[in-house]
Amino acid sequence: MNVSVEIEFDEPNAAYLEKVISPDNGNLISMDVSGNHVIVRISELKLSSLYNVIDDLIRDIEVGKKVESDL
Repeated sequence: MNVSVEIEFDEPNAAYLEKVISPDNGNLISMDVSGNHVIVRISELKLSSLYNVIDDLIRDIEVGKKVESDL
């Protein structure tokens, strides 16, 4: 069974976040960024992989914030 997930959140450095996530998405993740608002869509995801993919996304966000703050 495959599922699709959409996550919306506000991130002050949304444009930078897009650069962090894009190389790691395996064409399963698409992002729309408008100002500080981010919409992440994950498609064709196996239900058994849902937790891992969302966990990876959260880690990418954390890494992006860490790198941004170190610049």
